[in-house]
Amino acid sequence: MCVGDSHTGPRDVGTFDEPWSILAGLGEQAAQCNLLNRGLDTQALLATLDGHHPSRSASRDLDGYVEIQVHGGVALADDVEAIVLDPSFRSSDIEHDIASAAARHGIEVAWHCGSELAVEHVPDDFRGPTMPTLARVVASADGIVHARVIGIAAARQPYEEPTPLGDPPASTWQQFKYLWHTLLAHGHDAAP
Repeated sequence: MCVGDSHTGPRDVGTFDEPWSILAGLGEQAAQCNLLNRGLDTQALLATLDGHHPSRSASRDLDGYVEIQVHGGVALADDVEAIVLDPSFRSSDIEHDIASAAARHGIEVAWHCGSELAVEHVPDDFRGPTMPTLARVVASADGIVHARVIGIAAARQPYEEPTPLGDPPASTWQQFKYLWHTLLAHGHDAAP
């Protein structure tokens, strides 16, 4: 486990058996009233550790989290409470496959409302100056970017073999991922 993303070399790392550094890092954030970039304080941290969840509201912050890596098996029936899908998967093979797996393993399937972002509101300083142009290319006819139009555009791209270090930032695949990040961070809940 680590506070933040492991690729940034965080100083607060630990395991389930030795979580003290993680708790210290979260405590430092809470003391500054900025627990996981949500403005939560020490009381919120203590309530969460006590099994109460003071804030279950969704956040559009992509960087305030504890990364947990699982090395070994994951059993759906034992380790997964729910699978939450984007509405772009409604009436798709993915919805059918997820629903089948969920039924087999006793997992709830839930839907969130999705995110949308008007092309004119896509910033050029969040995930790079290419985002407004890419947003105009993939947006729906009404100038809105959402997960479905990004997925359709990505599916039309020829496969690019990743390098041993992953996709470079300028690659088509990374650009689509950056646009999705932009949608999540700067978009708003889609209308029902």
